[in-house]
Amino acid sequence: MASGGRAVPGGVDPFRPGARTTVMPARPTADPGRPLAAVIGVAAAVVALGVAELTSSLQRRWRSPILDVGDGVVDRVPSAVKDLAIEQLGTNDKPALLVGIGLLVAAGAAALGVVARRSRAAATAGVIAFGVFGVLAATGRRGASAGAGTPSLAGAIAGAAVLWWAMGVVSTGERSLSGTAADDRTGPMRSRRSVLRQGAALATGLVAMGSAAGGAGVLLARRFGAAASRAAVVLPPADVPRPPPPAGLDVGVDGVAPFFTPNADFYRIDTALTVPQVPLDQWALRITGMVERERTFRFDDLLRRTLHEYDITLTCVSNTVGGALVGTACWLGVRLDELLDEVGVRPGADQVVGRSVDGYTAGSPSPPSPTDGTPSSPSP
Repeated sequence: MASGGRAVPGGVDPFRPGARTTVMPARPTADPGRPLAAVIGVAAAVVALGVAELTSSLQRRWRSPILDVGDGVVDRVPSAVKDLAIEQLGTNDKPALLVGIGLLVAAGAAALGVVARRSRAAATAGVIAFGVFGVLAATGRRGASAGAGTPSLAGAIAGAAVLWWAMGVVSTGERSLSGTAADDRTGPMRSRRSVLRQGAALATGLVAMGSAAGGAGVLLARRFGAAASRAAVVLPPADVPRPPPPAGLDVGVDGVAPFFTPNADFYRIDTALTVPQVPLDQWALRITGMVERERTFRFDDLLRRTLHEYDITLTCVSNTVGGALVGTACWLGVRLDELLDEVGVRPGADQVVGRSVDGYTAGSPSPPSPTDGTPSSPSP
């Protein structure tokens, strides 16, 4: 038993010779356990994503794993689901998708943090599995470049290493809470509060480190942007201007949109989660396939050709009756049928397929010959 209200080691009581004492185990301290482990798991995921973002800034065509997975979802989800998302969310469908992916990543990271309390090896395997999924999403997307999965791989390695190390630190603190009261030779037992404080500080530091890496990646990736080269373009006047618009196109009634849509109000729909960045000096139009002579035209090549103006109305395939995804503007460009006439379209070709740098495709029937006088869409 205790003497004078103080706990003493088992054996002979120094205050009562001949008497023996019984060791009473200390009352167990509440285990911070799962909540703290889940927070550490999420913090490790922030580091993983930050490292992946930083790695993606090393190459123009590398991207964040979140974007790669998001585009994979967009490409593979059934059309009915896409239509429902557009109907319910409109142009907010893609931000909603990214938020959903982020929440799933956070939930998975928290679960792996809890798993790491019992088996850091199993949690590490889970992180690597997430990385492999990101690699597959990156390499399987349209127009993927060589090494597209590198950011996902780098992020997974960083996340696994951080989770292993951080859970080792937290586990050491938790083990100290499960012991009994210590004597003067081992020092005082750590309190639950001190373990939580250390874990919170550790998680905060990891989040700060991951956020800094991700922010640096975003800033570095700006050097690949095409905004500056686009802003420097000065379009020449048309060689074949459009005829003057007829009078009375605008009815002047409140609530009725003008016939010509201002540039700032013209609708825009992005088919990808991020807009491809192609500087002007790297832009090219390649005409291949069922043609006699394959050709590549640079932007300056097109500017030196005969430029036509047309008033053209565009509408999105997803536009509803009375919807805003429609607009009319004056467009300047080179007639596509003239370019096809130069390369020589082979008999039997009945479809023109446009393919963007990110792999998106759009088709239309082959345009008529320029000799029949029928207008066709100008090449941008």
